[in-house]
Amino acid sequence: MKNKSFDIGLMIWIDQPVTALTEMAVEAEKSGFKELWFPDHYFLRDVYVTMASIALQTKNVRLGTAVAAVQARHPAMIASSAMTVDELSNGRSIIGIGPGGFEFSAQFGMQASSPITLLKDSVSIIRGVLAGGSDFQGKYFSANGSKLTYSSRNIPVHLSARGPKMTELAGEIADGVLIHGINKEYISFVKDQIQVGASRVGRSADDIEIGPIIDVEVNEDEALAFKQIKPRLRIMAGGTWSDSMIPVYNLDPQAVKKLKTAVSAGVPDVSDLITDEMVNVFSIAGSREKVKNELIRLRESGVRRVVLNLSGTTQEKINHIKNLKPIVEEVCS
Repeated sequence: MKNKSFDIGLMIWIDQPVTALTEMAVEAEKSGFKELWFPDHYFLRDVYVTMASIALQTKNVRLGTAVAAVQARHPAMIASSAMTVDELSNGRSIIGIGPGGFEFSAQFGMQASSPITLLKDSVSIIRGVLAGGSDFQGKYFSANGSKLTYSSRNIPVHLSARGPKMTELAGEIADGVLIHGINKEYISFVKDQIQVGASRVGRSADDIEIGPIIDVEVNEDEALAFKQIKPRLRIMAGGTWSDSMIPVYNLDPQAVKKLKTAVSAGVPDVSDLITDEMVNVFSIAGSREKVKNELIRLRESGVRRVVLNLSGTTQEKINHIKNLKPIVEEVCS
């Protein structure tokens, strides 16, 4: 049985020079954050260059991709890049992968007919390469006789998931799952789906770590906190996720439909269509006490980590990190 720790991580959006982001990362480590997670998008700074730079300036914080798009990088290359960061950081690398964001279909004309198979192929190759060599022939990816020329280890692999099939797959093949949603009904749903996947291959569902990615806005004026966070939930609440999840999120179907229609049409400001219920499902907004209590609730629900996403300039995020330090220390003690 794995240690049932609860860790708080920080999402770092790579939209600033790496030198500036390194300062944020160092402050996060000082403030008790145990993990730093970085997106892999071509329009941002390179994720592995950023992680390598930050690895040299930190000591203990773990470094993960949230997430690396397998369509952008062959899984063997993901394994190699992650292992390079792992070597540089003395064993602090985590692999988070997904099937790719909106740009793959909209900008690149690339869209897998079966994201499930895409990720199954990817995990098989990543695990093979890290275990000493891959001999795998898949539908989307193959790696025959693919080996690293230096020593490696089995770096944890986490899947980005929301719906039933992908969370079930995480139970079958992954070490953890990065999810989107924090209401109790959804957390229970994720646990049930993980159990289905884990049981199918004789695994223990307790060994698959659940980790929500959460937008956070701390303000003692809760109404203002809600107003400030709503623009940040445009895609999380109004993106292309399946309508079958609406009852799991316990949301109003008509409200979701209106929001998705506006987002799809490119309406620039949809804040008025994001309901308070959506805020409570996809984020934590309110006082320091509320943030602390919500994190404790998630910890007690069996969630193993949370990844907090903050807003503002780099300096504003650093200030937010410092202000969160007492909460992080208390919740993780």
